[in-house]
Amino acid sequence: MNKSILYDLGYTDPKIVEYSCNGLTIFEKNNQLFLEQDGVQWMSLNKSDCQQVFQFYSHYVLAEGHCLCTGLGFALRENWLLSKKEVTKITVVEVNKNIIDYHNKFNPEIIEKLEVIHCDAYNYRGSCDTLLIDNFEGGVNYFNNFLLSSQSICRNIKHNKVWFWQLELILSLHYRDYIGLSLSEIYHRTKIYFELHNLPELSEEQLFEFCYFFFLGDFNKCNFDKLNLNNGVKV
Repeated sequence: MNKSILYDLGYTDPKIVEYSCNGLTIFEKNNQLFLEQDGVQWMSLNKSDCQQVFQFYSHYVLAEGHCLCTGLGFALRENWLLSKKEVTKITVVEVNKNIIDYHNKFNPEIIEKLEVIHCDAYNYRGSCDTLLIDNFEGGVNYFNNFLLSSQSICRNIKHNKVWFWQLELILSLHYRDYIGLSLSEIYHRTKIYFELHNLPELSEEQLFEFCYFFFLGDFNKCNFDKLNLNNGVKV
């Protein structure tokens, strides 16, 4: 997928330079930028294909009104959202003061347009129109942790709609496993089971588009006609 699509949609690159201070390290290796805190990788950016920016396509499309973003990182998403006329205000909740200091130093023109709050997203209380979640999660139950953490954050912040990073990946894992459910069916079940009631109503085509961008075009519709859905075996 050509990076020019991003620039046509108003995306511009924040300034990202190699840096090391207070355990925060930003460095480049093999044409990729990495952000680590105390030796733990929090995020990366492939400069060749900008995959990590494409993964915020859904965030960009859904954003409107007052947007509250968890996690600042490289400020890729936040800088992009600043270009969207439907977005009236951007509040960012960031737990790592070192990241805030980094952008105050290298991207002051971006930071001055944001409301940046140094706080753990799980402790923040507030309200917004669009809640966009992207804070670091790990552990053994990696994907389940993303869903549970989003559920926890949603309970504390009043919002009209929510979206979170990795949702496309979670949906695609079940979809590509050929369990015989459409993306919209998997999405609806995830929404109900994890009580993420303010996930927006989206069509099969919209969900496919989000997954298509998330995977840089490497995402195809499943042909369920080739399945014997009585026993789950391909025919």
